[in-house]
Amino acid sequence: MKLHVPAPHRLAPSVAIATALAVALAGCTTTSSPGPTATAISTATPTQAATPTPTAAPPTAAPTAPAPTEIPTATPELPAWVCDGSQVHLPGTVVRAQQIGLGTSDEAGLGRVEFMFQAPAGTRTVPEILVRESKPPFTADPSGQPLDVGGSAWATIVLQGGTGLDENYQPTYTGKDDIVMDASPIREVRRAGDFEAVSTWIVGLDAPYCVRVYTTASGASGVSSLVVEFRAK
Repeated sequence: MKLHVPAPHRLAPSVAIATALAVALAGCTTTSSPGPTATAISTATPTQAATPTPTAAPPTAAPTAPAPTEIPTATPELPAWVCDGSQVHLPGTVVRAQQIGLGTSDEAGLGRVEFMFQAPAGTRTVPEILVRESKPPFTADPSGQPLDVGGSAWATIVLQGGTGLDENYQPTYTGKDDIVMDASPIREVRRAGDFEAVSTWIVGLDAPYCVRVYTTASGASGVSSLVVEFRAK
């Protein structure tokens, strides 16, 4: 009996080529001994220390501009009180001084009569002054008319070269001629005359008194002063 053996199937050319390549590669494969295990290198970025954020300095206050400095006014050196009835004399700085003002005050037992004169800034422009004790009767100069001045003690002030009239007989002093204060120590201040650049004033006080006289230099206002102060003995 004759067996029929089927003929082997012929592989498609592409399959045959692929099979041949696989066999060749299998035959060339070598087994290698395993190498040392590679140690993994950390790729983590090292943590950097946090840089502190600088703290802003508190704002500095703008410097305050200093207040304008005023020109200091020199305090007059006060003379001693004269309490024995002696005449007080102070020489003038000019032959003629134009009176432009008169100030009076009574405060805490201190009476003040202040004669003000035109003066260049920074100068002492004052006439010669005499202050003496006096008693009624008083008369006006040059008329000789009687003058009443209140008080129980009196002082006569003579300004030699101090006048409220200019060379043309026009008044530079236009204030009061008679100031009634009715206070202490001064009761009344009255002008007795202004003739030939000599003016006379009578001061009535409420009691026997001490007196002192001093001058002040003019400031920016252009005024010098002669100050006569009184207090009780």
